[in-house]
Amino acid sequence: MSFDADIGTAPSSWLVPFPRPRFFVGRKAQVEQINAHVSADGGQRLAIYGLGGCGKTALALESVYHARRLHPRHAIFWVSAVSRDSFEEGYQQIASLLGIVSVADGNGGDKKMDVKQQVKERLNDESFGPWLLIVDNADDADVLLGPSEKRSGTVQLIDYLPVSSKGSILFTTRTRATAIKLAESNVIALSQLDKAEAEEVLDMRLLNQKQPHEQETVAEFLEMLSYLALAIVQAVAYINTNDITLAEYIRRYRSSEKDAIELLSEDFEDHGRYRSMENSIATTWFMSFEEIQKHNPAAVDCLSFMACVAHNGT
Repeated sequence: MSFDADIGTAPSSWLVPFPRPRFFVGRKAQVEQINAHVSADGGQRLAIYGLGGCGKTALALESVYHARRLHPRHAIFWVSAVSRDSFEEGYQQIASLLGIVSVADGNGGDKKMDVKQQVKERLNDESFGPWLLIVDNADDADVLLGPSEKRSGTVQLIDYLPVSSKGSILFTTRTRATAIKLAESNVIALSQLDKAEAEEVLDMRLLNQKQPHEQETVAEFLEMLSYLALAIVQAVAYINTNDITLAEYIRRYRSSEKDAIELLSEDFEDHGRYRSMENSIATTWFMSFEEIQKHNPAAVDCLSFMACVAHNGT
């Protein structure tokens, strides 16, 4: 259980691995939509989907801290679906927080019941009270929807997600197809920031504040990075660390394709992302491309062709 000074009452249970985003901007409509999801009758699922780097995890984080303030009696849990191991580790942490200990399977033997099943049954019990479960980075549908590695037949991780009239689930994923599989039509499509939001992110993070005469440079910088939150944050981290100007960053980025890739591959410290995952936008885009390649090879062929015929050196 955790407690923030700006919250009057701590939630009954709280398991979120990241602090509230310090520089979160915009997305008011989406935060309100998620809050309505949490406030509605339980048993519902909602999925946020969008290109890697557009800020899905940050939106989920901002929303759960918002929900924590508005609904202090809700238990809030966070599980990573990057892999089967990360999902199971998340359930182990929930079990520990809830004081769940291994119990016999009820068949008269010594076999222990799967802890994931015990967590599910605890949250299925409406006497537990209201809860919200975030399943983050459900990018590979096979993690949740694929068969168990133990070859036990039909057991899938998604079968361990609880269902209660007092609970709700929020997913984040890169693909629309996975979002629909997990939450049907109850989805939020997240795109890049708009111009005003992108400028606000830049203003909040840039140490050497931009000057009024640099407005054209700012516009070029943000457009070059496609108004993607992670790309802007990464670029500003590089600018702050190396004490260079926006114009110098643009010059380095546009000098060659190799230099652009190197800049986009720069890792940086981000307290709102998993320590085991690289933060760079290049890595994020590559993972998105691999996911598309796995599920839609024809789309990858089209993207590769477009990259060749529309190549502009950036």
